Amino acid sequence: MLCLLSKISIFAGLESEIRNLKSGTESISKQIGAWTRMLRDSEMKGQRYVNEKTRRADKSAQDRAEFLKELEQIRTGGKPSRDAVTGTGEAGSRGRNLGLREDLV
Repeated sequence: MLCLLSKISIFAGLESEIRNLKSGTESISKQIGAWTRMLRDSEMKGQRYVNEKTRRADKSAQDRAEFLKELEQIRTGGKPSRDAVTGTGEAGSRGRNLGLREDLV
């Protein structure tokens, strides 16, 4: 549409504005294209297949991965994140969910 407008003589005075709009729309189009490719290539089947059970399984897998990462940091001598030590945030709240003592988390 913007290409058509740039060819019409009535809009000749708006050439720079049309050029700016074309540039912006091309950028948006590229972003949407990348987003759709990312969704298409993801393991997510779609909203129809997501229910509470799959959400819990995904959350559990994510928590497990974070916990293993923290264990690896401790094993290699790195310090765990401040959240894990103080009991705040995602990492620290996991200790309370497991029924662990606050001073051990």
